[in-house]
Parts: sequence; structure tokens; C-alpha cells
Amino acid sequence: MALLGRMLLERGILSEKQLNDALEAQERLTSQGLEKMLGDLLVAKGFATPGEIREALEAQQKQVVVCGACRVQFNVRSSDVGSNVNCPRCFRAVRVPDELGDFNLATPLKPTYIDPGPMPVAYAVVKAFDGEDEIYALKEGDDLVAGSADDCQIKLEGSGVELYHCRFTVTGDDVLLADLSPDEGVYVNGRKVDKCALKIGDFVLLGKSPIMITPGLPGGQSQDSEDGAGRDNLMDAEPAMLVGQTIGKYRFVRLLGSGGMAIVLLAEQVKLNRPVAVKVLKREMAPNRKAVDRFVREALAGARLNHANIVQVFDAGTMGGLAYIAMEYVEGEDVGMWIKRFGKLPVNLAVSIGIQVAIGLDFAHQKGVIHRDVKPSNVMFTKDGRVKILDLGIAKVLHDAAPEKARTGVGTLVYMPPEQTRDAANVDHRADVYSLGASLYKMLTGQPPFKRKTVEAMVRAVRKERLPDPRVHAPDLPEAIVDVLQVAMAKKPEHRFQTIKEMQAQLVSVWNSLS
Repeated sequence: MALLGRMLLERGILSEKQLNDALEAQERLTSQGLEKMLGDLLVAKGFATPGEIREALEAQQKQVVVCGACRVQFNVRSSDVGSNVNCPRCFRAVRVPDELGDFNLATPLKPTYIDPGPMPVAYAVVKAFDGEDEIYALKEGDDLVAGSADDCQIKLEGSGVELYHCRFTVTGDDVLLADLSPDEGVYVNGRKVDKCALKIGDFVLLGKSPIMITPGLPGGQSQDSEDGAGRDNLMDAEPAMLVGQTIGKYRFVRLLGSGGMAIVLLAEQVKLNRPVAVKVLKREMAPNRKAVDRFVREALAGARLNHANIVQVFDAGTMGGLAYIAMEYVEGEDVGMWIKRFGKLPVNLAVSIGIQVAIGLDFAHQKGVIHRDVKPSNVMFTKDGRVKILDLGIAKVLHDAAPEKARTGVGTLVYMPPEQTRDAANVDHRADVYSLGASLYKMLTGQPPFKRKTVEAMVRAVRKERLPDPRVHAPDLPEAIVDVLQVAMAKKPEHRFQTIKEMQAQLVSVWNSLS
């Protein structure tokens, strides 16, 4: 929006003093968790008319292009039309269209992609009915044993699975199966077999654990950086070993954290001299089609969300075969750590955090992105008091075909709405309303809404059981905030707040009553 101010200055509509006055007012509102667009403020103060703002925005939009590599928007000059320029974020060379219109895509001169690693012959997909499928790459020379023993390469936990149940051997383009079980046997497409060559689409049953054989991914070569750095193949090294190295645009400083799919490192973006957080996909995940899909989606979803309450994605690509996403580095602690340290949070603090999360989610929803994993550990509280939403790795981008079309619950079960436990691929924005409500419940009480010992019992509680009164854990909670939690966490989506903005308005009302 700073560009809007500059355009209005150039047109003689604003004075420097008026612009600075509006920007200061915008900053004050943002610090209070209330977002106000600069154009709205200028009109409210009488500095510009709605027509003047609209004309400036239309002119501004025609000078904006979207980088086809990293999806970041940036402005170009009239002289750049039809020529090659470098994206200011990812530094790739892109071509500006010959004519600028309402939407302008600057096409990369070189193709960009996330490297899925060497081509497996096939995948063994262990089907799960209460979570995500486990996917194992079957590559040339592999000799993998499936069973319940801890040293099995394919670990199974279903009933009827023996310690060492069967062996998958990959020779050339053939996947050979051999029965190792003394009692249960192995069934392929309903027939009991001792040995056989598997085909794509075969259904293997070990006890009550089903495994599907699916096609392998096409292979790809890693894309080297333009300056030649990072050309050594890093696929055989752990991503944590990047610390202390300078590869491509980044000098890696230290490890920030590690999760199931990726690790996060603090790095310096050398040319811009700024700190960034770089998420690197773990090497064992590279052949995993679902993991790569999810990683790509995080980059695409994050890059289109440039907002004060959402961590900004700057870049995505490969380094020597390792897929990475570079994003804004945020100093502070996640809200989950605060809850562990202090127990329940003060009501005014929890409500303030909830308002800022709602503002960020509303922006994401307007851009067609659903988070689907809102929880305290995915909410960062920065040193300057601002809230940032983290981890769009399982965001559902509306109108895109979601890779996990199987009916599985993707997300974190404690904060997951009932409909997401049944069909994660087809939830809408009201899933985030529920998850924000569940997160507020944890902030206000120090306890999750439901707590059960098994996944089955937890799913049953989320779907069927009445929401426990939060005043059992926090007797002094105001009635107004209890009402917000009950509406936000209604079992049926149609009984909740129908937009996150509605929920935000109720939280602001609670905040005002507390003040």
C-alpha cells in the first residue's frame, strides 16, 4: 500500500504530511490488532475521495506482475514491458508480458520445479483409516521387509501382522513379493500367495493391514543455482549438515527446529543481508509424493499471502536435490510454548491473540486458502507484540485439486473439527473457525477441549460429545467468551460463525467489554 501513497503524491492528491498522518494511524490500529486499509483511512480523513483511490489502485494494478517462479508480486516500469527482468525476491530472470492488464504473469526463462529425487519403480502405500497413508518408495536394488518388528523397513501395526510378514525385492523394473509369515500368510488381490511379481494397482493384505502398489514418480535433475554454488549433490547428507555452509543465496547459521517432514534453519540471505528461516525437506521424504505435494503447496499458498499476521514466503526451489522454502524469520515464541510455561493465559491476552489470528485467516480465506491446522504451536508471538500464523503446509487452496483425495483426517486431532476427521480434502473455511475456537479454549483453560487415550476415542469425542464447559478449568471466564467458544466449536459447520470475520467481530466485542 506504500505504492498507493506514492502514486497519490505524484498525482498531487496528497501532501507528504497527510500521507504520514494516515500511515501513523494505520500503524496504531495494527498494533491494537485492528487492520485498516490505507485507502479507507485516507477517505475517512477526507484526504482523498473513493473515486481517486479507485483510479490510483487500477493504475497501480496494471504495473504489477506476478513472478511465475516464486509467485511474489512486484512492480515494473513501463519500459520493462516485453523485456526480461530479475524478480526482486527469488532473483530469477522472468519475462514481463508484452501488454499489461489486470493480471500479469512474468514467465521464468528457466523452468523451476521441486525435485522429487531419483525415480522409484513404484510406491508401497500402507493405507490408514484413522490418519494419513504411509508411503514407501520401491527403488532399484531395494530389499525391504514388512512386519511389526522394530527393525522392519516397512513397519506395520494392524492386527494379524506378524513380526516379519513379507519381503519386497526390486530387481530392474520388477517388484517381487515373498511371504515370510509362519501363520497368517500374504494375500494379493484376494488370493493367497507364497511368491509373485507385483503389478501397479495390486492390493496386498498382511493381516488387516492393506498395501496398494502405485506408480513411481518421473525423475528429475536438480536445478543448479546461477552462481554455481550448491552444485554438489546434497541428497546423501542430512539437511542439518548445511549449518556453516553458504549454498546459492543462503549462508546457513543454525538449526531452529525439526518436524516429521522437514527441518528449519536460520540463514542469511547474502545479497539482501537479511535473516530468513529456511525449511528443508528431509532427504527421506524426497521420494514421497504426498510429502513433496504438501511441500509445494506450502510454498504456493504462502507466497500468495502477504499480510502482517502471516509469515511471508520469499522463495522456493532446490539445492543439490534438497527441496526448500525460504520464509520470513520471526523472533519470538509460539503460543504453545507459552501455555506449557504459564498454563492458561490471561483472558485479555488470549482474546488479543485470537483477534489477530482471525484477521490473518480472514485475509487467507479471501485469497482462497484454508489453513486446516490452526493450533497454538502454529501461532507465533513476536517480540514487538504481533501475532504471526505459521505453517501453511497442509493448506487447501480452493479451486485446486487437493492431492489427498482419500478420505483421511489431515491436521492435528485435538484442534480438528468433526468434518475434517471424515474428509479433510473437502472442508471449507469454517474448519478454521472451529480450530481457532479450540485453540482459544486451550489458551484460556490450559487444557484441550477433548482429551482421550486412543485415536478412536478422540475421534468419537470430537464428533459426538458435547463441548466441556471451559469454566470447569477457568471459573472466572466471562460469559461472552464462553458463548464465542460454543458457537465457534459447534459440531455442524452451519451452526458456527459462517465467516472468520464474524468470529473476529465477536472477539473484538469481548475485548471492548474487558477494557
